[in-house]
Amino acid sequence: MAVDLSSVLHELAAGEWVSGERLGARWGVSRAAVSKHMKRWRPHLEALGLTLCSERGRGYRLSKPIDLLDEGLLSAAPVPVFARVCLDSTQLEARRLMLDRELPFAVVSEHQSSGRGRRGRVWQSGFAEGVWWTMAVELPCAPVQLGGLSLAIGAALGDCLERECGVAVALKWPNDLLLDGGKLGGVLLEVSGEAEGPSHALLGVGLNTGRVPPAVDGQQAASLALGQGRRSQLLVSLLSACWTVLQRYPESGFSPWREKWQARHAWQGRQVSVTGAALSEACSGECLGVDEQGALLLDVGRERRRVVSGEVSLRCR
Repeated sequence: MAVDLSSVLHELAAGEWVSGERLGARWGVSRAAVSKHMKRWRPHLEALGLTLCSERGRGYRLSKPIDLLDEGLLSAAPVPVFARVCLDSTQLEARRLMLDRELPFAVVSEHQSSGRGRRGRVWQSGFAEGVWWTMAVELPCAPVQLGGLSLAIGAALGDCLERECGVAVALKWPNDLLLDGGKLGGVLLEVSGEAEGPSHALLGVGLNTGRVPPAVDGQQAASLALGQGRRSQLLVSLLSACWTVLQRYPESGFSPWREKWQARHAWQGRQVSVTGAALSEACSGECLGVDEQGALLLDVGRERRRVVSGEVSLRCR
């Protein structure tokens, strides 16, 4: 069999010593060949932040166990899932697959080298330290009807995480998920299509489940404390929650999720400042939540301001 990076990771994922003899038997190669394979893949593992340990008489192990996604468990997801070890990003891979694959499907990866969030920000993707995926779907509606879809997804993810992990997730307009004030994850939605429909959507979601990543642009991060073996089960539940929203949204719009979103709104009733490329100047006021289309509502003096641009950033004053 071909000894690729995935083969090495699956054999050593438990973080326990595995002899060269056992690895050779599993791979159908000699112990000398095992040594050559390990020498070949060691720098690749180091690039992923993983340390390969070797010791005469004991064999090989990773310095810590890793919780790899289980493709068998992922088969329970509501759409076909393409699982990868390393990618530039799940979104770019989904675009490539859309050229010759039927929709819907999802792409997940243990690691992304070029993951991104809103406004082109880098998304930190430590190896097996989170769940990040892109779902590619066709929706029977015009792109203009999907303005509040990412907010509906955020509300559904918050409910799912509360059920599955017992955590109270808050939402920051438009697409951030917060835990104890830190950024737990985010939603990235790209929509294209004819003016009358149908629409093609790439729904990207990233959630931290391992070590807490460093702060980005002054925003502290947060992470779930998942036990070993939980990532695959959680990912299936999250994909199912997203799929439920995607099936209902073309008919219902944002309305069924508005109250759920408002209930999790981190800054409801707070004084905030809003800036963005679509605004001629920053505006400040009391945050009133969102309307039926998912637009942000601000009380600016005696005027109610409606903000719809996806390029808006929100900061507490």
